[in-house]
Amino acid sequence: MPKNKLPARLARRGVDAQELRAQGALMMQWFRISLRNAWLARPDGTLWHKLNQKPPVQLSGKRRRPDGSIRYGIGQAALQRVIDARHRNKLDLPYGEVARRKGYLPPEPEPPPPELTPA
Repeated sequence: MPKNKLPARLARRGVDAQELRAQGALMMQWFRISLRNAWLARPDGTLWHKLNQKPPVQLSGKRRRPDGSIRYGIGQAALQRVIDARHRNKLDLPYGEVARRKGYLPPEPEPPPPELTPA
């Protein structure tokens, strides 16, 4: 969508207008969730929507910190590939001062004596 579309712009500027817009979007999202899960009913007691009977599905894999295992989900294979690539490229190791303290990096070299440093 082009940046200068007038319907996409707010009529007012400022943080308050943006917060109001965000709160309105959040309210609509909760309204949709309420309808989908049949938490709202018509005044006569009938449901607006057919009750959601589907069990929840884990959409992505998650890595457990203690043992490094991955719980399965739809994105588990892609997550495993990313973790393997980070391990191959040694990107899963600490860096900076933590790595130096743990021995992953050589100790920092001693600074040259003051008489050898250029002024």
